[in-house]
Amino acid sequence: MKTNENQPQTVRLRSCMQRLLAMCLLFLLCLVPVALFELSTDILYFPMPHQSEAMAILIETIGFLGFVSIIPLEFMILLIPVFLAALSVLWLMRLSGLAHPRALRVCWIGLFLCLLTPATEYSCGHAIGPAVKEHACYWLADYQRPLIDALEAYRTEHGSYPETLDALTPQYLNRPPMAGLAGFTEFEYSSSGADFDLEIPCGSPLNMDDSSYFGYNRDGFWELR
Repeated sequence: MKTNENQPQTVRLRSCMQRLLAMCLLFLLCLVPVALFELSTDILYFPMPHQSEAMAILIETIGFLGFVSIIPLEFMILLIPVFLAALSVLWLMRLSGLAHPRALRVCWIGLFLCLLTPATEYSCGHAIGPAVKEHACYWLADYQRPLIDALEAYRTEHGSYPETLDALTPQYLNRPPMAGLAGFTEFEYSSSGADFDLEIPCGSPLNMDDSSYFGYNRDGFWELR
């Protein structure tokens, strides 16, 4: 008799566990576009001084997938007022006994996912992105030290900085300088003779913020401006 009484509780517990597992799997599925978007934007700032052609293709592929992932993220944001309106209607119908409780649960779950997924993307973007860019600044200060030393050596010998970076090779540098980042490999250099500006533009079809750039601040450090 006790076994028969425990069976409904076991069934309900199993049903609750299955629903919880389904919600977790659904949430993980919703996080896929978040992960792709964050990876596509942050990978551009990874140190990669020796980039092969295959790696460049891989970075472009990840970037393309990341931008495609913006579509479901934006779609989820647009669904928020839809779920709110549906919840309001279903709640009124529920009071009249016309709506099934399962329909309310589905709307609540949909609203929860539509709110949580963009919020997760926003949190990751403000937590991971700045850390990756800060690390890139420290890495550039160390990796580009030979380039800065070559510029100073040129000025010491010629009395002014070179007009272009090509003037540094092969006497001061063994090979033309490269920025060394995964998504940004070229320099923008200008010189007035007595001073110079050295920047790494971050404009790219894969980069959302195409107005920023890494700049050398003459104190031995790089900063994202």
